[in-house]
Amino acid sequence: MKDINAILDSLRFVKDQTLFLKKQELLENEIEHLFLNIRNSENLESTGVYFRILDHVQTEIAKLLFKEELEISAGLKKFVRDFDRIDDFDLRTQLFKKIKWEKYSL
Repeated sequence: MKDINAILDSLRFVKDQTLFLKKQELLENEIEHLFLNIRNSENLESTGVYFRILDHVQTEIAKLLFKEELEISAGLKKFVRDFDRIDDFDLRTQLFKKIKWEKYSL
């Protein structure tokens, strides 16, 4: 979580486009790592901590996209859209199944 927060914080202040893209790639890798943890989980109930982190990440990326008006990658835009209502149990269940069976990616 510390790595994710550090990456999110740094995205607000990066002016160099190459570095900005590299930071986005690091963030996408961290999200994919959370997806891997979900894939390796036995059931939906055991994934609560991962979905809470993903909810936090989605909120922060949405702020960058809509409030700060920063350009982000297509994968992160997809993530913001798809995880917007992650607090909804039915959506969380649907995303869990897609992630678990490797039918969801950025």
